[in-house]
Amino acid sequence: MNGESSQTQRQLIPGPNQPVPHINLADPLPILHHAEVDIHTIKPENEPYGIFLFSNPLSGSRRAAAVLKLGVKSLTFNLQNPDGPADSRYHANVYIYNLSDTTSRNEGFDFLSDKVKEGKNVRAIVLGGDGSIMWAVEEMTKRQIDFARCPIGILPCGTGNDLSIVLGWGAAAPTNLITPELTELKKLVVEWIRATPKDFDIWDITVVMRQNGSIIKVVQNETGQRVKRPVEIMKDGNTSPALFYRRKMSNYVSIGVDARMGLGFDKKRTRSAFLNKCVYGWEGFKKIFFKKTVPVDTALESVDTFHQRQEIQMEKNDNKFELDLAEENKDNFAIFRTSASQAQGGVTDQNLLYGSPGSVVALNITSYAGGGSNPWGSSRGRVAIKGPDGKPLPDQWTDASFGDGKVEFICFKGPFSMVLERVLKNQARRLGQGGGPFEFKFKNLNQNGAPVTTYLNIDGEYFQLIAPEKIRVSLTTDIPHGKIKILAKS
Repeated sequence: MNGESSQTQRQLIPGPNQPVPHINLADPLPILHHAEVDIHTIKPENEPYGIFLFSNPLSGSRRAAAVLKLGVKSLTFNLQNPDGPADSRYHANVYIYNLSDTTSRNEGFDFLSDKVKEGKNVRAIVLGGDGSIMWAVEEMTKRQIDFARCPIGILPCGTGNDLSIVLGWGAAAPTNLITPELTELKKLVVEWIRATPKDFDIWDITVVMRQNGSIIKVVQNETGQRVKRPVEIMKDGNTSPALFYRRKMSNYVSIGVDARMGLGFDKKRTRSAFLNKCVYGWEGFKKIFFKKTVPVDTALESVDTFHQRQEIQMEKNDNKFELDLAEENKDNFAIFRTSASQAQGGVTDQNLLYGSPGSVVALNITSYAGGGSNPWGSSRGRVAIKGPDGKPLPDQWTDASFGDGKVEFICFKGPFSMVLERVLKNQARRLGQGGGPFEFKFKNLNQNGAPVTTYLNIDGEYFQLIAPEKIRVSLTTDIPHGKIKILAKS
């Protein structure tokens, strides 16, 4: 871009009381590295791509705020196709919305819905962390947007960014995302256009508590402090502890010491992605050297699966939700139990978890806790379940894939093994693999006769569970086949 057009761009950025304009940045993109491209995805020049950017300025690194500071709602790009002749170009209309602002968010997803219904070639790109991706999925689901016609991409601006790592977009967004020439943004637009849409499983996580139970999470109070508070529901104008909690999962769900570390991290979370990683490391250090790791088998009774899918029904009746978890399903069986059920002759008739692990994890992707490692892949042949004969089960499970309708169960001995996994690998142990639905079933009382307490991690959102009954993991029924389309870097 020459000096004159750069000056024009600066003049177009509005003041606080000026209307938001549309600007055109039609300079060609510098030639990029060679990459294969599916010619069937290249639209005719008179049909531009619609690139919808949903920016969460509150995500870990705060880099997502950069596009909002442009002060414009849309950009028009006319960009060189790196693999084509000089006159082969990509035309793209880029729309910018603030995911954390209700008005902007609704405007963006409503407009996106209209474009999808019109049959336009669109991409929804989330600038944020893994949680922001699921936020966008929820918004698109509410509007019944066809994911097959609108794949989702990500620009990693969170703390862990596991999903972005797996999809090939890296662990962090460029530091120079917005420059006077918009060079980096132009490169990204081309990469989003050329990216490969892939099937990606979305799971529903449903937490069911006992009557005396409560779900605790860290929230920001009125004075800006981060404090633990129970998740509550409103009934007849009064609040009471929620006895169930439901949300979607894209990456992983776990119980145990990793979630306990995460809850401590949540209380001290900062506005810096780098400092957040230091805080998380400090929480792990404390759990390793100053606090005894509580094995999951002190709270967990079993993990069960079902041969046939059972739908979860939630009905609202006078502000009271009733949950049917198909308890009479005769097709269920335990993947493992944590204590022996003895058959005649004293022979154990169940698969048993052994080794007293500190965490049990169900993985939908191959990266865990921001480490970029593949604990399922590196743990091949290492199984932490003994069969009825007292011998470890054979490892006959397949490689992991985020679109195969399965999750992979692993466990870690404690926080130290989780840290070592990043550098030495082979620290996890395999527990199983399947399509579910699955249920984590919890004991009623602990060894001291008190209600069981454990910790839960859903995609980096952390909870303390007091007197849990069960956690259900199942492919979501809100989206056809439980899958979205997500953009992997080509």
